[in-house]
Amino acid sequence: MDNTSATKIANFEYFDEEFPTEKAALEYWEKIKWNGHPVCPKCRSFKVSKWRDDRPGWYRCKKCRKEFTARHDTIFACTKIPLRTWFKAWYNMVQHGGISMRLAEDIGVVQETAWFMTHRIREAMRTHKEDMMLGGPGIILEIDETYPGGLERFKHCDKRLFPGGGPGGKKGGVSLVERGDNGRRITIKLPVKWVKNKKGKKIKTPYLSKKMARDIVLRYIKPGTVVVTDTAEVYDILKGLGYSHFTVNHKRHQYAKKEDSPLIKKSYTNSVESSHKEVKTRHRNYVHYSRKHEQRYYDETDFKWNQCRKFKEKDGTLVFAKRRSPTVKAFNDFLRGCLGKTLSYKQLTGKYRNRKKRRKAR
Repeated sequence: MDNTSATKIANFEYFDEEFPTEKAALEYWEKIKWNGHPVCPKCRSFKVSKWRDDRPGWYRCKKCRKEFTARHDTIFACTKIPLRTWFKAWYNMVQHGGISMRLAEDIGVVQETAWFMTHRIREAMRTHKEDMMLGGPGIILEIDETYPGGLERFKHCDKRLFPGGGPGGKKGGVSLVERGDNGRRITIKLPVKWVKNKKGKKIKTPYLSKKMARDIVLRYIKPGTVVVTDTAEVYDILKGLGYSHFTVNHKRHQYAKKEDSPLIKKSYTNSVESSHKEVKTRHRNYVHYSRKHEQRYYDETDFKWNQCRKFKEKDGTLVFAKRRSPTVKAFNDFLRGCLGKTLSYKQLTGKYRNRKKRRKAR
């Protein structure tokens, strides 16, 4: 497979051409994981040999005698789904969204299996931003909160929460976005607290405290970054932490403001607010998803924003285009994120997958 970042993955046929057989897909995955030198997952020994010609991809350690494959200790472990199907499932999620019913039809599995696969793939997508820090000297960063969820007046009378305005009953996250076509993004799930609505009933409401805002800023933003936010009080800590802080007052319908500063020409948060469209669109595509899985959905949208981009040529060099599309580089980054990530059905749901396994556990 061509490893240039500008190579675009057009459709499912791309994987059929690059990986005509399961053996070819397995060899490519072994190259990504081991780089031609298989390692025993138990004792970390390089003294391994191929085990049984009728089972391609299996190895045996000469030291501890353990049999293993390249799937061990990855999201592909403990599953009979071919790697070629996993690769197509990743493309389907990046290009069309991770709706399990549609994915099940496209790759030929049942809906429950497709739902399980999507969460494993999201777990691998999380890796690309584990050590990421945004901003830096000369870079403008925008911060804003987003609260996906429908308006109360569009809900059925039995499902209205009557929060009295604000994000009551919704999900919530705070996004950090760098300006520019090559700007990266990180979205963090907000905690919830119980707040009384108009009828005196307690409902879950996401919130952002000053302590949490401080932790997010110190963890994800480099010193010397120019930060632009709205006039929320939680962001008043930025100047005390050594960041250049500029604001726009949305309550007064101020969405852009000229600044007399060499650091920034104009203050606005339009970049981060436009990035929220993808988060809210994803929320509308699903009937429901649990709060405990919320961060995984944010990780998926961040991966698409940061990694899956289309390139265009400008002045003899490749630059990012605003329209995003899967590339070979994004595919390889996803595969590297699969290393060391395992997610069992019990870890995901808190229960066993079927009754037979439940009886055995007893």
